[in-house]
Amino acid sequence: MRLAIWGIGDHAKKNLIPAAIEAKDIEFIGIYSRNKKTVTETSLKYNCKSWVSQEEMLADTCLDAIFLSTPPALHFRQGNMILNSGKHFICEKPITTNFRETELLLKRAKERNLVILEAYMFLYHPHFLKIKEIIKNEINSLKEIDVVFELPELSSPGFRFSSNLGASCLYDVGSYTVLTILELFGDHSVELLDSDIRSYAKSKVDYSGKASLIINNKIICNIRWSYNSKYVNKISIKCSNKETISHKIFSKDQDYEPLILTKYNNGDISEEKVEATNHFVSMLEFFEESTHSKIIAEQESNRIFRLASFLSKIKG
Repeated sequence: MRLAIWGIGDHAKKNLIPAAIEAKDIEFIGIYSRNKKTVTETSLKYNCKSWVSQEEMLADTCLDAIFLSTPPALHFRQGNMILNSGKHFICEKPITTNFRETELLLKRAKERNLVILEAYMFLYHPHFLKIKEIIKNEINSLKEIDVVFELPELSSPGFRFSSNLGASCLYDVGSYTVLTILELFGDHSVELLDSDIRSYAKSKVDYSGKASLIINNKIICNIRWSYNSKYVNKISIKCSNKETISHKIFSKDQDYEPLILTKYNNGDISEEKVEATNHFVSMLEFFEESTHSKIIAEQESNRIFRLASFLSKIKG
């Protein structure tokens, strides 16, 4: 797959470009950004192609796919442009902050026989796959699950507090916690019990929230997210005879070895380490694979739809 990246911020420079270079069966072709200085510096650093306009990039027949890494408010318009150009579309989360817009993008991709993937990298890390295995094995003894993702004050918050750029803590950070529950219980009934979203009075931008969900009318899930808090990134799984806790379930460095800690009611403690992995590389390799499988592509489309639908319910 021949890939370009549209939008060259710190995240793209630190994570996406190196992953695109490393991923197997991915040929990193080039970059586009309105910031000419960034384009010049980055294209020289990686010896890659650049385009003078978005139209030039979209018309380039050397490309198979584009990774969109621009602010959320631009995703719907730019995503349509990518799909209309006949290219597969991987999008930095959230794909949009509007359920109807997400529906339309999915419809357009299906009409053009193209793949859309929403870039939740943690799904492709062995850490999350191990958590899924634990849930599957303990489904009959599960009592409660807590998932928390809270970020400290950031020196460069980017779009996160600009309503014009699509700012929303729910869609930016909270979506990780929601998707975690939906993915862990994909074949089970997941219902929203209640939610509480906190927003700034002037800008109307939400900065924190929490929600309670119930699985199969018996397993309680508490999720919480926020900006400008103490950093928390963890999951807690409570069963009848033990509690399993793991930190850095979402963001993590590629050399980080996750630890899964289980505390039993009798006082015993067990630890399991998970191999370090660059989940951005794994995600891109999955994206490439999905372009060769209608089944995988449809599964991803369904995942995007289900998440967008549930976020819309929480948003109210």
